[in-house]
Amino acid sequence: MKTKFGIILAGVLVGFVGVITKHLTPDINPVAITFFRLLFASIFLAILMPVLDKKAYKIKRKDLPNYISIGMLKALALGSFIYALSYAPVSNVVLLSSFSVVFVTIFAYIFLREKLKFNQKLAIIVALIGLLVINPFNFKSGFFIGNMISLSNALFYALLLVFLRSEEKTHSIGSIMWFFFFATLFYVPFIFMFGLGNNILTHLPLLIVLGVFCTALPFLLIGYGAKRLHADTISIISLLVTPIASIALAILIINEALNFRILL
Repeated sequence: MKTKFGIILAGVLVGFVGVITKHLTPDINPVAITFFRLLFASIFLAILMPVLDKKAYKIKRKDLPNYISIGMLKALALGSFIYALSYAPVSNVVLLSSFSVVFVTIFAYIFLREKLKFNQKLAIIVALIGLLVINPFNFKSGFFIGNMISLSNALFYALLLVFLRSEEKTHSIGSIMWFFFFATLFYVPFIFMFGLGNNILTHLPLLIVLGVFCTALPFLLIGYGAKRLHADTISIISLLVTPIASIALAILIINEALNFRILL
């Protein structure tokens, strides 16, 4: 029960990403937002990890390829989510990103040999119905680009979650710190290409909140949960919690209009 509560809390914290990003994007580009999000998450984990895992800094050379690969997936997943928010409303992005439950179920079956349960099959059907309702493939929609990026985010996140569970079977929780470290390194070249944006100091507190409370803490909770729950179970809980929290916060904080399709 405590493990599931942790995943629910992680979903609520991630729910704040949309409204924070919408506040930052007028001054800071998506690449810079993602970079600072990863950077502050990495710093927080580097400080906290010796308390949680004393062996965290004793990295094995044979683990480097996995750490780098998962770090790259993390960079792509977090970056594509932020980028999608630049082209579509929070509601569209979170709902389409939640389609990851389908990808997670498929990948968990292929790579982790996890058997499909009835509720997981039902979740896939619900996700497919939701996809038809939103109709992200409408070329005439002003949010088409954002919708496509959101679907790619669902794919990246599903791969990340399944590989994270696979990694945690043989490694300690300290590996999460290395995932964030390599994800941050992945974005360094792009910072020189796209710049940092404007008013960084003004927005620094929000960037720290985004990195620590909306990123590092949720991934720690998911990391602990991944050792005790099926990958698709985590995804299903997130499927329910994160979109509801994200949409509710978008309506309450930034007055985002609620599309009638979302109510169906």
